[in-house]
Amino acid sequence: MSKSTKTTARRSSQTGTFEIIQRAEKSWPLRILSGAVRLRVELTTVAVIITAWALLDARVAPGLGAWAVLGVLALAVAAIPHSRRFVYRRAWSVFARHRLRTCLVNRRVMTYEGLVPRMLWSRPIPVGVRIWVFLRAGLAASHLERVTEEIASTCWARDARVTVHGKWTALVRVDVVYRDPLSARGEIASDLLSGHDPATNSGADVIPLPDRATVRPTKPATTREGVESAATGDAQTVSARSAPATTAKATTRTTSRSNGSTDDDRSEPPAALGRSGEDVSDYV
Repeated sequence: MSKSTKTTARRSSQTGTFEIIQRAEKSWPLRILSGAVRLRVELTTVAVIITAWALLDARVAPGLGAWAVLGVLALAVAAIPHSRRFVYRRAWSVFARHRLRTCLVNRRVMTYEGLVPRMLWSRPIPVGVRIWVFLRAGLAASHLERVTEEIASTCWARDARVTVHGKWTALVRVDVVYRDPLSARGEIASDLLSGHDPATNSGADVIPLPDRATVRPTKPATTREGVESAATGDAQTVSARSAPATTAKATTRTTSRSNGSTDDDRSEPPAALGRSGEDVSDYV
């Protein structure tokens, strides 16, 4: 036995065409059940408030005292940052889920029977709201990917992203992006830097730089003796090991020059030795 359907015809004034939309007929109990599932968060909130008021009115503060206690509790939730952010983000999750369904209905992302995808669950994420959608028979994730701009504008968001589940293609994740952490004006807080010095982000000891006005640079040596003494002082450690060999070489050279018989040898000046015994005649 086939299901009865409801046919709706609508005429376009611009093109002169007719649009026929078929919607499956539902019984009143089924409609009430589907509406209760769609409005489950709102109905639960109202039920909790009525129950709390009834208990306070009967046992604690009858009359206006019960409403006063509920008002104080509401103000406490709004004053505490953690509870305020929790309620605020949950409210935006419910709002985005309703707006997503409205967008899919208006963009005709539905089956030929007029059934839209089921909104399973919505929860807040660091960049916005994540909504899990179950696709009915005849729909695919590409139908949602074609209307991501409409989803973002309908949900008052920056962007919308559609991702298919890795195992079941009928399960689709819609991320409604409300905020971009990279566009924040201030610094982005990191959990890895907790307990460290915020000035250095490392917790290490900071050594201040010396004042430029109190620092006086050392003057370089200008005389020949100062240059020789500085060079000798820098090379004292390196030439200490080769001092005996250098001294012997310099002595042999001096002896050979003094014992020579040519005029050139006699005219050569004696070798100049440094403080460590090194022959520095070539540098003089």
